[in-house]
Amino acid sequence: MRKFANAIFILIFAASFCGCSTPSSSKTVVLVTDQQGTNDHSYSQIASEAIKKISPEHSWQTKTIVPTSSVGYIESLSKAAEAATAFVLASSPMLENACALTALSYPDVCFVLIDAAADLNMDGIQDAPNIYSALFAHDEMGYIAGYAAGLKTQGFAGFISEEDSPACKEYEAGFVAGAKAANPEAEPIIVYLQPGRTSAATIAEIEGLAGLGIDIAFSIVEKQEYVSALSKTPLQLITVSTLTPQPANRVMSVCKEYGNAISIIANDYANGRFIGQMRVFSAREKCISFISVDDAFMSQSLLAKLNEMAKTLGTFDIPITD
Repeated sequence: MRKFANAIFILIFAASFCGCSTPSSSKTVVLVTDQQGTNDHSYSQIASEAIKKISPEHSWQTKTIVPTSSVGYIESLSKAAEAATAFVLASSPMLENACALTALSYPDVCFVLIDAAADLNMDGIQDAPNIYSALFAHDEMGYIAGYAAGLKTQGFAGFISEEDSPACKEYEAGFVAGAKAANPEAEPIIVYLQPGRTSAATIAEIEGLAGLGIDIAFSIVEKQEYVSALSKTPLQLITVSTLTPQPANRVMSVCKEYGNAISIIANDYANGRFIGQMRVFSAREKCISFISVDDAFMSQSLLAKLNEMAKTLGTFDIPITD
Protein backbone atom coordinates (compact mmCIF):
# COMPACT_ATOMS: atom_id res chain seq x y z
CA MET A 1 0.00 0.00 0.00
CA ARG A 2 2.87 2.33 0.85
CA LYS A 3 4.51 1.61 -2.54
CA PHE A 4 1.21 2.39 -4.28
CA ALA A 5 0.90 5.73 -2.44
CA ASN A 6 4.47 6.62 -3.34
CA ALA A 7 3.80 5.81 -6.99
CA ILE A 8 0.75 8.06 -7.01
CA PHE A 9 2.80 10.89 -5.46
CA ILE A 10 5.51 10.48 -8.09
CA LEU A 11 2.94 10.58 -10.92
CA ILE A 12 1.33 13.74 -9.53
CA PHE A 13 4.71 15.38 -8.99
CA ALA A 14 5.84 14.49 -12.53
CA ALA A 15 2.60 15.77 -14.03
CA SER A 16 3.24 19.20 -12.54
CA PHE A 17 6.33 19.46 -14.77
CA CYS A 18 4.88 18.06 -17.99
CA GLY A 19 4.43 21.45 -19.59
CA CYS A 20 1.76 21.86 -22.23
CA SER A 21 0.61 18.26 -22.33
CA THR A 22 -0.87 18.24 -18.82
CA PRO A 23 -4.63 18.91 -18.65
CA SER A 24 -6.55 20.12 -15.61
CA SER A 25 -9.76 21.91 -14.77
CA SER A 26 -10.15 25.65 -14.15
CA LYS A 27 -7.66 26.54 -16.85
CA THR A 28 -7.65 29.48 -19.25
CA VAL A 29 -7.66 29.35 -23.04
CA VAL A 30 -6.51 32.59 -24.67
CA LEU A 31 -7.74 33.36 -28.18
CA VAL A 32 -5.55 35.64 -30.30
CA THR A 33 -7.09 36.99 -33.50
CA ASP A 34 -5.63 39.06 -36.30
CA GLN A 35 -6.37 42.78 -36.28
CA GLN A 36 -9.88 42.25 -37.65
CA GLY A 37 -11.00 40.77 -34.34
CA THR A 38 -13.82 38.35 -33.68
CA ASN A 39 -16.28 40.07 -36.02
CA ASP A 40 -14.29 39.26 -39.16
CA HIS A 41 -17.00 36.96 -40.60
CA SER A 42 -14.22 34.42 -41.02
CA TYR A 43 -11.63 32.41 -39.05
CA SER A 44 -11.61 34.38 -35.82
CA GLN A 45 -15.37 34.68 -35.46
CA ILE A 46 -15.81 30.93 -35.97
CA ALA A 47 -12.96 30.16 -33.55
CA SER A 48 -14.36 32.52 -30.92
CA GLU A 49 -17.82 30.97 -31.11
CA ALA A 50 -16.35 27.46 -31.02
CA ILE A 51 -14.08 27.93 -28.01
CA LYS A 52 -16.83 29.67 -26.01
CA LYS A 53 -19.13 26.73 -26.72
CA ILE A 54 -16.50 24.09 -25.92
CA SER A 55 -14.88 25.61 -22.79
CA PRO A 56 -17.77 25.03 -20.34
CA GLU A 57 -17.54 21.30 -21.08
CA HIS A 58 -14.02 21.37 -19.62
CA SER A 59 -14.57 24.06 -16.96
CA TRP A 60 -12.15 26.37 -18.80
CA GLN A 61 -12.13 30.13 -18.77
CA THR A 62 -11.62 32.09 -22.00
CA LYS A 63 -9.86 35.34 -22.81
CA THR A 64 -9.47 37.16 -26.13
CA ILE A 65 -6.64 39.40 -27.33
CA VAL A 66 -7.03 41.45 -30.52
CA PRO A 67 -3.84 43.04 -31.93
CA THR A 68 -4.22 46.60 -33.20
CA SER A 69 -2.07 45.80 -36.26
CA SER A 70 0.03 43.02 -37.77
CA VAL A 71 3.05 44.62 -36.09
CA GLY A 72 1.58 43.59 -32.75
CA TYR A 73 1.11 39.89 -33.48
CA ILE A 74 4.15 38.66 -31.55
CA GLU A 75 3.42 40.99 -28.61
CA SER A 76 -0.18 39.78 -28.45
CA LEU A 77 0.80 36.13 -28.67
CA SER A 78 3.43 36.67 -25.96
CA LYS A 79 0.82 38.23 -23.67
CA ALA A 80 -1.43 35.27 -24.39
CA ALA A 81 1.37 32.83 -23.54
CA GLU A 82 1.85 34.56 -20.19
CA ALA A 83 -1.88 34.38 -19.44
CA ALA A 84 -2.78 30.92 -20.78
CA THR A 85 -2.88 28.01 -18.38
CA ALA A 86 -4.44 25.72 -20.99
CA PHE A 87 -3.45 26.74 -24.51
CA VAL A 88 -3.19 29.74 -26.83
CA LEU A 89 -5.53 29.59 -29.83
CA ALA A 90 -4.16 31.54 -32.81
CA SER A 91 -7.26 31.79 -34.95
CA SER A 92 -5.95 33.17 -38.25
CA PRO A 93 -3.39 31.94 -40.80
CA MET A 94 -2.08 35.51 -40.79
CA LEU A 95 -0.59 34.70 -37.37
CA GLU A 96 1.52 31.83 -38.71
CA ASN A 97 4.96 33.48 -38.64
CA ALA A 98 4.37 35.21 -35.31
CA CYS A 99 2.99 32.02 -33.76
CA ALA A 100 6.03 29.99 -34.79
CA LEU A 101 8.44 32.58 -33.38
CA THR A 102 6.48 33.08 -30.15
CA ALA A 103 6.08 29.36 -29.53
CA LEU A 104 9.86 28.94 -29.69
CA SER A 105 10.17 31.57 -26.95
CA TYR A 106 7.55 29.81 -24.78
CA PRO A 107 8.37 26.09 -25.18
CA ASP A 108 6.22 25.06 -22.20
CA VAL A 109 3.05 26.71 -23.53
CA CYS A 110 0.66 24.92 -25.91
CA PHE A 111 -0.30 26.79 -29.08
CA VAL A 112 -3.07 25.90 -31.53
CA LEU A 113 -2.79 27.41 -35.02
CA ILE A 114 -5.78 27.35 -37.35
CA ASP A 115 -5.33 26.58 -41.06
CA ALA A 116 -1.56 27.13 -41.21
CA ALA A 117 1.38 24.78 -40.76
CA ALA A 118 3.98 26.86 -38.88
CA ASP A 119 6.58 25.38 -41.21
CA LEU A 120 8.29 28.59 -42.24
CA ASN A 121 11.25 27.00 -44.04
CA MET A 122 9.00 24.55 -45.92
CA ASP A 123 10.98 21.47 -44.92
CA GLY A 124 7.92 19.48 -43.88
CA ILE A 125 8.77 19.77 -40.18
CA GLN A 126 6.96 22.08 -37.81
CA ASP A 127 9.23 24.84 -36.59
CA ALA A 128 8.04 24.73 -32.96
CA PRO A 129 7.21 21.38 -31.33
CA ASN A 130 4.56 22.90 -29.07
CA ILE A 131 2.21 24.02 -31.88
CA TYR A 132 -0.81 21.93 -32.86
CA SER A 133 -1.58 23.03 -36.43
CA ALA A 134 -5.14 22.38 -37.59
CA LEU A 135 -5.00 21.86 -41.35
CA PHE A 136 -7.70 20.61 -43.69
CA ALA A 137 -7.72 18.10 -46.55
CA HIS A 138 -7.74 20.44 -49.55
CA ASP A 139 -7.71 17.51 -51.95
CA GLU A 140 -10.93 16.16 -50.40
CA MET A 141 -12.54 19.58 -50.68
CA GLY A 142 -11.50 19.79 -54.32
CA TYR A 143 -12.82 16.28 -54.93
CA ILE A 144 -16.26 17.21 -53.60
CA ALA A 145 -16.33 20.30 -55.82
CA GLY A 146 -15.08 18.36 -58.84
CA TYR A 147 -17.57 15.55 -58.35
CA ALA A 148 -20.46 18.01 -58.13
CA ALA A 149 -19.21 19.88 -61.20
CA GLY A 150 -18.77 16.64 -63.12
CA LEU A 151 -22.34 15.63 -62.35
CA LYS A 152 -23.75 18.92 -63.60
CA THR A 153 -21.56 20.34 -66.37
CA GLN A 154 -22.89 20.50 -69.91
CA GLY A 155 -19.64 21.94 -71.20
CA PHE A 156 -16.40 22.15 -69.26
CA ALA A 157 -15.84 22.22 -65.52
CA GLY A 158 -13.29 24.87 -64.58
CA PHE A 159 -10.84 25.31 -61.72
CA ILE A 160 -9.91 28.94 -60.97
CA SER A 161 -7.16 30.06 -58.59
CA GLU A 162 -5.20 33.24 -57.92
CA GLU A 163 -1.96 31.54 -56.97
CA ASP A 164 0.04 28.43 -57.77
CA SER A 165 0.70 27.34 -54.16
CA PRO A 166 0.96 23.82 -52.68
CA ALA A 167 -2.51 24.19 -51.16
CA CYS A 168 -3.96 25.26 -54.52
CA LYS A 169 -2.32 22.26 -56.18
CA GLU A 170 -4.06 20.04 -53.63
CA TYR A 171 -7.41 21.68 -54.42
CA GLU A 172 -6.71 21.25 -58.14
CA ALA A 173 -5.72 17.57 -57.88
CA GLY A 174 -8.86 16.77 -55.93
CA PHE A 175 -11.03 18.72 -58.35
CA VAL A 176 -9.68 16.94 -61.43
CA ALA A 177 -10.02 13.52 -59.78
CA GLY A 178 -13.57 14.25 -58.61
CA ALA A 179 -14.73 15.61 -61.96
CA LYS A 180 -13.40 12.57 -63.81
CA ALA A 181 -14.89 10.18 -61.25
CA ALA A 182 -18.34 11.68 -61.78
CA ASN A 183 -17.93 12.08 -65.53
CA PRO A 184 -15.14 10.05 -67.18
CA GLU A 185 -15.47 12.15 -70.32
CA ALA A 186 -14.86 15.37 -68.40
CA GLU A 187 -11.64 17.22 -69.08
CA PRO A 188 -11.50 20.12 -66.62
CA ILE A 189 -10.03 23.44 -67.66
CA ILE A 190 -7.47 24.73 -65.16
CA VAL A 191 -7.02 28.50 -64.85
CA TYR A 192 -4.43 30.16 -62.66
CA LEU A 193 -4.88 33.92 -62.91
CA GLN A 194 -1.48 35.21 -63.96
CA PRO A 195 0.33 37.29 -61.32
CA GLY A 196 2.07 40.55 -62.10
CA ARG A 197 -0.59 41.87 -64.45
CA THR A 198 -2.92 44.79 -64.00
CA SER A 199 -6.24 44.17 -62.32
CA ALA A 200 -7.98 45.19 -65.54
CA ALA A 201 -6.16 42.45 -67.49
CA THR A 202 -7.06 39.82 -64.89
CA ILE A 203 -10.69 40.93 -64.84
CA ALA A 204 -10.75 40.69 -68.65
CA GLU A 205 -9.45 37.10 -68.36
CA ILE A 206 -12.20 36.29 -65.86
CA GLU A 207 -14.84 37.78 -68.15
CA GLY A 208 -13.62 35.51 -70.95
CA LEU A 209 -13.89 32.24 -69.02
CA ALA A 210 -17.37 31.43 -70.31
CA GLY A 211 -16.01 31.79 -73.84
CA LEU A 212 -13.74 28.79 -73.14
CA GLY A 213 -16.83 26.64 -72.71
CA ILE A 214 -16.69 26.64 -68.91
CA ASP A 215 -20.17 26.55 -67.39
CA ILE A 216 -19.35 25.46 -63.83
CA ALA A 217 -16.20 26.46 -61.94
CA PHE A 218 -14.64 25.76 -58.57
CA SER A 219 -13.29 29.13 -57.46
CA ILE A 220 -10.75 29.58 -54.69
CA VAL A 221 -10.26 33.22 -55.64
CA GLU A 222 -10.29 35.57 -52.64
CA LYS A 223 -9.35 39.04 -53.91
CA GLN A 224 -12.57 40.99 -53.70
CA GLU A 225 -12.39 42.68 -57.11
CA TYR A 226 -11.86 39.30 -58.79
CA VAL A 227 -14.69 37.74 -56.78
CA SER A 228 -16.89 40.63 -57.94
CA ALA A 229 -15.87 40.02 -61.56
CA LEU A 230 -16.64 36.31 -61.25
CA SER A 231 -20.06 37.10 -59.80
CA LYS A 232 -20.93 38.96 -63.01
CA THR A 233 -20.17 36.00 -65.28
CA PRO A 234 -22.75 33.40 -66.32
CA LEU A 235 -20.73 30.69 -64.58
CA GLN A 236 -22.18 28.60 -61.79
CA LEU A 237 -19.64 28.84 -58.98
CA ILE A 238 -18.61 26.35 -56.32
CA THR A 239 -16.64 28.12 -53.59
CA VAL A 240 -14.72 27.51 -50.39
CA SER A 241 -17.14 28.96 -47.88
CA THR A 242 -16.49 31.25 -44.93
CA LEU A 243 -18.87 33.71 -43.30
CA THR A 244 -17.78 36.41 -45.76
CA PRO A 245 -20.20 37.51 -48.51
CA GLN A 246 -20.32 34.99 -51.34
CA PRO A 247 -20.84 35.59 -55.09
CA ALA A 248 -24.46 35.81 -56.17
CA ASN A 249 -23.92 33.00 -58.70
CA ARG A 250 -22.59 30.57 -56.07
CA VAL A 251 -24.52 27.31 -56.27
CA MET A 252 -22.51 25.22 -53.82
CA SER A 253 -19.79 25.59 -51.21
CA VAL A 254 -17.33 23.20 -49.63
CA CYS A 255 -16.66 24.11 -46.02
CA LYS A 256 -13.88 23.76 -43.48
CA GLU A 257 -15.57 22.96 -40.19
CA TYR A 258 -13.22 24.90 -37.89
CA GLY A 259 -15.45 24.42 -34.88
CA ASN A 260 -15.36 20.63 -35.15
CA ALA A 261 -11.56 20.66 -35.52
CA ILE A 262 -11.19 22.91 -32.46
CA SER A 263 -13.47 20.59 -30.49
CA ILE A 264 -11.27 17.59 -31.38
CA ILE A 265 -8.14 19.49 -30.35
CA ALA A 266 -9.76 20.61 -27.08
CA ASN A 267 -10.62 17.00 -26.27
CA ASP A 268 -7.06 15.96 -27.10
CA TYR A 269 -5.80 18.55 -24.62
CA ALA A 270 -8.33 17.63 -21.93
CA ASN A 271 -7.38 13.95 -22.24
CA GLY A 272 -3.63 14.57 -22.17
CA ARG A 273 -3.10 13.81 -25.87
CA PHE A 274 -1.97 17.28 -26.92
CA ILE A 275 1.24 17.09 -28.94
CA GLY A 276 2.83 19.49 -31.37
CA GLN A 277 1.91 18.33 -34.85
CA MET A 278 0.56 19.26 -38.25
CA ARG A 279 -2.73 17.41 -38.38
CA VAL A 280 -4.91 17.30 -41.47
CA PHE A 281 -8.61 17.10 -40.61
CA SER A 282 -10.82 15.22 -43.03
CA ALA A 283 -14.40 14.66 -44.05
CA ARG A 284 -14.47 11.43 -42.05
CA GLU A 285 -13.97 13.51 -38.88
CA LYS A 286 -16.83 15.80 -39.95
CA CYS A 287 -14.32 18.61 -40.48
CA ILE A 288 -15.14 19.02 -44.17
CA SER A 289 -18.68 19.39 -45.45
CA PHE A 290 -20.59 20.87 -48.36
CA ILE A 291 -23.78 22.82 -48.81
CA SER A 292 -25.96 23.19 -51.89
CA VAL A 293 -26.97 26.84 -51.96
CA ASP A 294 -29.17 26.77 -55.06
CA ASP A 295 -31.95 24.19 -54.87
CA ALA A 296 -32.14 24.17 -58.66
CA PHE A 297 -28.48 23.19 -58.99
CA MET A 298 -28.55 19.73 -57.42
CA SER A 299 -31.63 17.53 -57.48
CA GLN A 300 -32.30 15.33 -54.48
CA SER A 301 -31.02 12.30 -56.41
CA LEU A 302 -27.76 14.05 -57.32
CA LEU A 303 -27.32 15.31 -53.74
CA ALA A 304 -27.81 11.75 -52.52
CA LYS A 305 -25.14 10.60 -54.98
CA LEU A 306 -22.79 13.36 -53.82
CA ASN A 307 -23.39 12.48 -50.17
CA GLU A 308 -22.69 8.82 -50.88
CA MET A 309 -19.45 9.73 -52.64
CA ALA A 310 -18.37 11.98 -49.76
CA LYS A 311 -18.53 9.01 -47.37
CA THR A 312 -15.68 7.36 -49.29
CA LEU A 313 -13.31 10.33 -49.01
CA GLY A 314 -10.03 9.45 -47.37
CA THR A 315 -10.12 5.84 -48.53
CA PHE A 316 -7.99 6.46 -51.61
CA ASP A 317 -5.04 8.61 -52.65
CA ILE A 318 -5.47 11.66 -54.86
CA PRO A 319 -2.23 12.25 -56.80
CA ILE A 320 -0.82 15.77 -56.50
CA THR A 321 1.02 16.88 -59.65
CA ASP A 322 3.77 19.48 -59.84
